[in-house]
Order: sequence, then C-alpha cells, then structure tokens
Amino acid sequence: MRRKIKAAILLIIGFYLSILNTAIVLIIPFHYPMIPGAPVIIDPGTYWRAWWSIQGWQVILSVVLGLFLIILGYRYLVIK
Repeated sequence: MRRKIKAAILLIIGFYLSILNTAIVLIIPFHYPMIPGAPVIIDPGTYWRAWWSIQGWQVILSVVLGLFLIILGYRYLVIK
C-alpha cells in the first residue's frame, strides 16, 4: 500500500512537470520586455536565443525531470 502511494505521488508530480508545466511555459511567454514604449521588431534568431536563455533551458529541465519521475513512479507501481 505504501509503495502504491509513493508511486502515485511520483506519477502526479512527473505528469505535472512534463506536461502541465511545459504547456504553461510554452503558452505564456514570460520573456516579453515589460518596458513601456514603442515595440521593437526583432528577427527570429534573436527571439529564439532570448527564449532559450531565459526560459528554454527551464522547459527542457522540467521535461527531463518529469519523465524521470514518471519512469520511477511506474517502476514503483509495477514492482510487487
């Protein structure tokens, strides 16, 4: 019983990190400048470099950690 509870907690946290958190970060871009004034047009390369340096690495880290917890939780669930 205790192992199944631990597995369920790991699976819930893993699914949150790998799916929900990633979707929130990709849908809501947090890297737009909050400075008032006229917007500045940037090229796609600059946009993606800024995205990667500000939040892209966090998305990759979140997905990897989430998948690790899902695999670990599944192993706890399957082992009898």
